[in-house]
Amino acid sequence: MGWNFKYDGCGRGVVANPSVRLARKRERYERAVTVRAFVLRQKMDLNTPKIVAVSPVVMGIWMVLQLVDRDMTSVGRHSFRAASFDPNSSWLEDSATEYRRLLTEFSPPLKPIPLDGIDILDVSALKSFFAGHLIPPFRGKIFDAVRSDFGEVLSYMVLENHYATEIALKSVRDRERTDCPARGIDIVGFETKEKLCLIIGECKVSDDITSPPKVVDKNKDCLRVQLTKHVSQKDETIRKLTQLARRASSQIGRDRLLAAILYWQENRWDLLEIVCCPLLIRSHGVYRPTDFGSLMSDDAGFENTTIRFIILVTPEPIDETIRKWYDMVKLEVS
Repeated sequence: MGWNFKYDGCGRGVVANPSVRLARKRERYERAVTVRAFVLRQKMDLNTPKIVAVSPVVMGIWMVLQLVDRDMTSVGRHSFRAASFDPNSSWLEDSATEYRRLLTEFSPPLKPIPLDGIDILDVSALKSFFAGHLIPPFRGKIFDAVRSDFGEVLSYMVLENHYATEIALKSVRDRERTDCPARGIDIVGFETKEKLCLIIGECKVSDDITSPPKVVDKNKDCLRVQLTKHVSQKDETIRKLTQLARRASSQIGRDRLLAAILYWQENRWDLLEIVCCPLLIRSHGVYRPTDFGSLMSDDAGFENTTIRFIILVTPEPIDETIRKWYDMVKLEVS
């Protein structure tokens, strides 16, 4: 593509106080988001249906998830990738900062508010105040909202950083209640390719010692069942995508998603590619190359679609990792 952009920020010196360091990272990130929005407006031509390529460096700005590949396999048109987080990177802290940003983001953006009897509150003070009401409680259960959000935030970041995916709507930010897991399709986005590429993703977080874990093949809502339903129940999936398009976070995302819906409705495979993207969060102690399950050997139900299976492997057990992650999120609030 020949075009890269990296937001370098400022004030990158090491700070001993963790809360100060996180505050500075948040400030740099908020500046980067503004730059990213400007860059995307420059790189996308809204007057034509063609998507202009955007570098993954642009999509991730400076908060890039650094991965170390463990297993990579291609089976026909399908791809299977397992990767660990770079132990020298700040992936846990960065993803906690991104989670907090998503939960405390307002549309339209917040501005200083003058109130009678109260000093004028600047944007950072407002966000800190409202964060306490927007960040869900961590209960440590299997169906906990924080556990689900942990997987989805990592999924957003790896798709944006490594595949230049533009997420049409992020349910972590846009669902009705932050204390309950979102309903519907976990991830919907598009990518820059010769065809319009529609991404349909589902994410699971599991430290089940069985390989593959039940969330891949066995459970009634396992990755295979969910994704094959999205493909086979075309009218139902298009209904969900249309509802999502109404709430898309950008005009570009809305228009691309509507185009994908129309192409799919007319079976225009010369113009559309559908990528089903199962994402699985595992820990180092339980991950096995067989965790991809039957999707690697049997692609029945995925006609006219491509499977992109991504497993992200944490260095420590998932429950322990999520507790540390949540403590980082709450540290910024305090």
